[in-house]
Amino acid sequence: MPDIAIAILVDGDKVLMGRRAPHKAAYPNCWDFVGGHVEDGEALTDALAREMTEEIALRPIDPVFLDRMVDRALGLTHPPTYHFFVVRSWDGGAPVLANHEHSELRWVTLEEMRDLQELSDPIYLEFATRALSDAR
Repeated sequence: MPDIAIAILVDGDKVLMGRRAPHKAAYPNCWDFVGGHVEDGEALTDALAREMTEEIALRPIDPVFLDRMVDRALGLTHPPTYHFFVVRSWDGGAPVLANHEHSELRWVTLEEMRDLQELSDPIYLEFATRALSDAR
């Protein structure tokens, strides 16, 4: 099973969402969190840092593991396992689109996240809720 490191960036009462690019094979044009595949021999937190740097030009500071889930919705023989990390601080300023993984970035409250029409997975709302409610 491929491993995917995912960052839930938190800023006050908002989380960062990215709209997946239309050319993506899985969940095109859907809203999700920043992250990507863990390379062979790579630690989850190293993959998280690499993916954040590649996608939004930021480097996480002290990411905290939140949870994991297996994505069986894709119908793959070997579904990916997503490893979610809460990121409350980072180096690099404001996030920017640094590659072609996403077509848009948006800071959203839980209420705004509920209104997003094309969320990659409804459980992302639960993870965002937990990330926002964790002790700061």
